[in-house]
Amino acid sequence: MDRQIVYEDDQIRTIFQEGSSDFLFITFGDLAMLAQPNESRFYADVPASKRGFSCLGFMAKSPNWFPSQNVQRAVDQLENILTRFPDRVVYGGSMGGYAGIKFSALLRAANVIAFCPQWSIDPAECAGHRNGYERFYVPTMAGMGIQDTDMHGRMHVLYDPAHQVDAFHYRKIAALSPNVVPVSIHMSDHHVTTILAGTSILADVIAACRAGDTSRLYQVTNPARRKGFHRKQILMQRAAAPHPLLTHRLLRNPDLTRNVGSAVADELNFSLAKAFVHRRRPDLADEALARLRGSAAVCPYRLQLAAAAVGECARALILATGEMLRTHHGTVLAYSALDGRLCHVDPADIEAPASGLHPLILVGSGSAPVLGVQLGEGLFAAEIGPREHVTLRYPDAASRSDFVAQFSDVGEALTFQRHGKYFCADPGGGVRYNRIKETAHERFFPFTRTGAKRPNPQ
Repeated sequence: MDRQIVYEDDQIRTIFQEGSSDFLFITFGDLAMLAQPNESRFYADVPASKRGFSCLGFMAKSPNWFPSQNVQRAVDQLENILTRFPDRVVYGGSMGGYAGIKFSALLRAANVIAFCPQWSIDPAECAGHRNGYERFYVPTMAGMGIQDTDMHGRMHVLYDPAHQVDAFHYRKIAALSPNVVPVSIHMSDHHVTTILAGTSILADVIAACRAGDTSRLYQVTNPARRKGFHRKQILMQRAAAPHPLLTHRLLRNPDLTRNVGSAVADELNFSLAKAFVHRRRPDLADEALARLRGSAAVCPYRLQLAAAAVGECARALILATGEMLRTHHGTVLAYSALDGRLCHVDPADIEAPASGLHPLILVGSGSAPVLGVQLGEGLFAAEIGPREHVTLRYPDAASRSDFVAQFSDVGEALTFQRHGKYFCADPGGGVRYNRIKETAHERFFPFTRTGAKRPNPQ
């Protein structure tokens, strides 16, 4: 089928494909499918082409959430195409789902099909809630939240109600219009688009939504949801904490482990080790860690620290000589070997047997110290990897460290930045890496075990 680029600027590209359908299928791309140079692909183009749909595909050139002024200019130039199709179905997932709802009035949509869409990624609009996409936010997106005046037609929102971020966005969208129809895709997390991919599913989902038949929509989506491997992953991830013994027995099956994927299985085994330590079952915890020893993807130092916690081995405490970091909450920054993440905890928790918690210390001196952990006689620098998991490296390999340490203008506090965003101790005990300005939660105070403060070298 012939395609032509009918609009393009520095932010978006729009492609038209003539088909035989009696409606116009308008799609918005997601983060996994950005516009590439010299390409005329668009979101859901393969199944739409197989079904002969007339299509108008909007593609973002970056994670820009389709700037309103650019989409407006595109629609102004595409009126001759739009007027040919009074019946318009708008379709998109995640970033594209946001755009599908955001521009449904502009496009005068009859139906919108949005997979796990966002309401906004502006931290100011999502105050008090992590929107999940702060790393993509830029100041030009301020005030980008969907408004009731943006919405038109019947809007089917397909999402997993147990996914906290997507459920938050759904609630914000649903509060704006009575025409929002929820479709629960349980045990899918943020993978609804992947689970419902395919030519036959696309056609059946569109037909059910155009007919306003929610029962039929569930008849289409439920079998696909149950067959998807994501469901197995999520079931096991959610079962690990409340049902560790059941999950432990399941992970003894190598076929099931391969089915859920090695990365998921690795994190499940760490979760099980933590759960069994809390239940005083070091034998089972050690068995869970044994499954990790052959994984090339697991940080060996994390595994070594976790094994030490499981065995309640004596740790070389650095409290007497190293400088720890006190937070605004009176807690201490620490590395949790069993979680593989940084956190902040009560100082007494660090000294608890088999806690797996190791206080962060300052490695080096001067105005640019590195955050580190001591393991036996070795000292390791902490780096943040994908999904905020920590990798430990020898200090001489820490040149790749993405922490930038600076002394604050407030007292003798230190701040740490990563990719231009501040390192933050949030009130819930977690550590975040996405704050855009320095507040009390972004300040850390070096101290020794006796409480003496570190002299400011400036």
